[in-house]
Amino acid sequence: ILIFACSPDEDVVPDPEPDVIFTVMDPCTSANQDCLERITIRNEEGRSGSFEFYQTYPIMNDTAVWGEIKHAIIVVHGLNRDADNNFAHMTSAVRNLNILNNTVIISPHFKANVDAGPGQLFWPLGWRDGALSSNPSIRVSTFEVMDLLLETLGNKERFPFLEKVMIAGHSSGALFAHTYALAQDVKATFGLEVEYVVANSQYFYYPQDVRFNAATQTFIAPSTCDSFDEWPMGYRLPVEYLAGKNRNALNDKFIAKKVTYLLGTNDVVTTGTLNTTNCAAVVLGEHRFNRGENMFLFMETFYPNIHNHKKVTVNNIGHNAQLMFGSMSFRNVLREAFNVS
Repeated sequence: ILIFACSPDEDVVPDPEPDVIFTVMDPCTSANQDCLERITIRNEEGRSGSFEFYQTYPIMNDTAVWGEIKHAIIVVHGLNRDADNNFAHMTSAVRNLNILNNTVIISPHFKANVDAGPGQLFWPLGWRDGALSSNPSIRVSTFEVMDLLLETLGNKERFPFLEKVMIAGHSSGALFAHTYALAQDVKATFGLEVEYVVANSQYFYYPQDVRFNAATQTFIAPSTCDSFDEWPMGYRLPVEYLAGKNRNALNDKFIAKKVTYLLGTNDVVTTGTLNTTNCAAVVLGEHRFNRGENMFLFMETFYPNIHNHKKVTVNNIGHNAQLMFGSMSFRNVLREAFNVS
């Protein structure tokens, strides 16, 4: 009989843990059904509705471990609700940086009622500033949908090396990014660093009830527009998602968050979809570029040296999501955000 024993003072090395097997697959880059995911959202009463988004990797796969994924970008469509086009624009931008294999891109589709199929969530109005869906059986805020996406990405068992998420939007999608930057509760980050890109928005949330007056070159409370401080441009009558939340506390977090105002210098058209009739929009500025500049000037004026917002201009580009996200200016924003050389 052979007996093997170790003396008490010898180091005992346990068997190593089995290696984690990372999921490896090529990213899905076609803006069609191949890259479309449908998920079910349930409320406390057990009622449910489904929601769709495009994705480069199947993020809802609960058996996958994405060891290569280091970055995430959630790109929000504009007024046309063309999630497919925005998915394509962002995929192209990321491919040009050679980080497509390390980046999960998600493009949510906030559908109108005419586009929604049976059981799908829909938002006729207000989707860009956190409104509840209009489904009769379940009411879900668009901000809750974004929370769910962040919660999924924050799952370290599925995404062990993902630490930063960018939420970007153009036009109406930019308003979504701006208002969610305010509304997002710190617990909703799920251990992730989140930053925001607000590209060519015509609307902005202001932490204080003042607007830039071109005649006096100062920020004052408009005297000819009673609705200027209503949500989403102010905090009066906010969406249900914000019920019970303290504005000052939200403002403090908003000021500290990383927000980039991506402004096309040629986005100066004063016709078409630019709102020039609602006084709350008019007091923001003459056109989209002007309104973006005024927003950043406000941050510089009222929160100098403490805010974490920045302005990046895209020369000679107007109101065009493809050209904005395809620009060298945005590429540099991505480089800085994700520390890419």
